[in-house]
Amino acid sequence: MKKRITAFLLILIMAVSLFASLGVNAAADDTVVIVTAKEGDTVYSLCQSLGYGSERFNAVIMRLNSFADESRLTGIKAGQKLALPASGVAAEGYLNALKNDPNSVPAVMVAGVEMGNRVVTVTVEKGDTLYSLCSNLGFGYKTYKDLLMKLNGFSDEAKLINLKADDTLVLPVSLEAADELSIALGLKKADKEKAKEEKKLLVAGNMEKVSLGDTALYYLTEYKVQKNDNIKNLLSEWGIKFEDYSDLILSLNGLTDFNHISTGKILLLPTDLIFENGIYYTVVSHKVQSGDTAASICKGFGLEYNKALDTLKKLNPSVGFPNISAGALLNIPVAGVIPLGEIKGAVKAPWKAAFEAELYSLYGATVDHYQDLGDGYYQAYVVHEGKIVPYVTINSATGEYHG
Repeated sequence: MKKRITAFLLILIMAVSLFASLGVNAAADDTVVIVTAKEGDTVYSLCQSLGYGSERFNAVIMRLNSFADESRLTGIKAGQKLALPASGVAAEGYLNALKNDPNSVPAVMVAGVEMGNRVVTVTVEKGDTLYSLCSNLGFGYKTYKDLLMKLNGFSDEAKLINLKADDTLVLPVSLEAADELSIALGLKKADKEKAKEEKKLLVAGNMEKVSLGDTALYYLTEYKVQKNDNIKNLLSEWGIKFEDYSDLILSLNGLTDFNHISTGKILLLPTDLIFENGIYYTVVSHKVQSGDTAASICKGFGLEYNKALDTLKKLNPSVGFPNISAGALLNIPVAGVIPLGEIKGAVKAPWKAAFEAELYSLYGATVDHYQDLGDGYYQAYVVHEGKIVPYVTINSATGEYHG
């Protein structure tokens, strides 16, 4: 079901000499300016410089800057950025719009960060959930919960989760936008910084070494635990039956129970869904042939037996390594994503990467986000003439697309 998504008309920064002395950048329509406060500036003095008094328009300024209460309008600091109506006429226009429809006045700034065209306002429809709304835009809400709280000015998580029809919610327009905003707001580290800290939790083989007839069982993903997470509920949202994997999760992550998992801990969790970028592994079931050894099988998957042994023991608790017998099935992790089910042909690179490369090469189009249509089919959305529009439907198993 298509969602009624109304894009915010926010700021596209341009050089404007008119406001240079004030440290101001103007919006494309010149109704909003971004002011960088200097030592001694107040909201009142800045508004006076723009030709109007501030007190009458406090509600407008609070809305433009995502301020929760009027106390944020006092005690501004040098270097702080504020979004302000560019003139008295603009301020009057925003005030009238605010009275008629509060949602018509966009949040131009959140925690001092300019929103640009990276957010949309979604009107909640009957049957919508936070999970479905975020998944439609290509990201998982659990990973970006703190960002969503900030974007919507919520201090109570219940307001975020307990949505009702006709509620409005500010969401990133894509996974890329969610990452950009999280980094800008200090909720996530940039990839270069993150790469320095990242330590792979799993020793995995090469997906190109997977053999014809092997079976892709499920995925494992690295997940950062959020405050108040419930692992059982999370797996249910991912299409995984908690009871089938609880022992594996404890073993893989060195846990004794699910009651004392610290916020921020990175866990390896099973999932049947690929709904956001991240670190993914495919667990492949491989049938042992006569003459095979554990070491030779590992070598066939591009693994070093000694380094992979701990992982193999956890994924195969009933196997007494190195003793294996012909006909036995071994679960082997490989880096990357392979469509679940029996491998019927040569394993290619993850379908998204291959599809996006071909799409850009042939048509010069860049994917904004994907919508999971079920049964391995995805709808790709691209930006066309300033709008996010559906482009083609892709079969993730074959890589074929049409639209």
